[in-house]
Amino acid sequence: MQTPSKPVASLADRKRHLVRETILDAAERLVRSGAGGDLTMRALAEEAGVSLTTPFKHFGSKAGILAGLMDRMFEGIAERYGNALPCDDPVSRLFSMGRAGVQIILSDPKYYRYICRSIATEGDLDDAIAVRWRAEQLWRLALASDSFPRDDIAGLYETYVPQQLGVVFRGVLIMWVTGEVADAKFARAIETSLAGVMLGLVEDRQRPNLLTRLATF
Repeated sequence: MQTPSKPVASLADRKRHLVRETILDAAERLVRSGAGGDLTMRALAEEAGVSLTTPFKHFGSKAGILAGLMDRMFEGIAERYGNALPCDDPVSRLFSMGRAGVQIILSDPKYYRYICRSIATEGDLDDAIAVRWRAEQLWRLALASDSFPRDDIAGLYETYVPQQLGVVFRGVLIMWVTGEVADAKFARAIETSLAGVMLGLVEDRQRPNLLTRLATF
């Protein structure tokens, strides 16, 4: 049987993608170098080597640029998670995803604090909804399995659980951004929060393991 071929992107689409990536690369360089404290579209256009109107055309505003950088963060987390060869147990995979997120974020705390703080203060409702959806997709990826801890609540693993995991992850992330959670306690705070969500959703035999993950931070 012949394998269906993937649709080939048009030349226009490939050019559009290249320009978007060029702009995001430039934005990332500016922020990582410390020049992003006053990230303006003019500075961004100059760094990317494009006209002033080009960033507006592709992203709409600075908030759109920040959302694009946040998307890169989520992509990095998903890639790190995949490279970790997560096991078959869905609960263990959740903690693997949490560790991947912590590792990516703490790889450059100053950069990710700037991105997360800026998207929260400069983004609009649509940006916030998009970020929430992307965060929930990470947890759906970790939970993707035919076997769940409890069959009687398996349906929740497609809706409620990813939503709640996204809420607690973002909650700890905001506390980290504002300095309420130190870098050294970030991983522990994430692990504790994930365990708290899952504690009432797993089988009795799995609860002792989750209880050992609960700690103050």
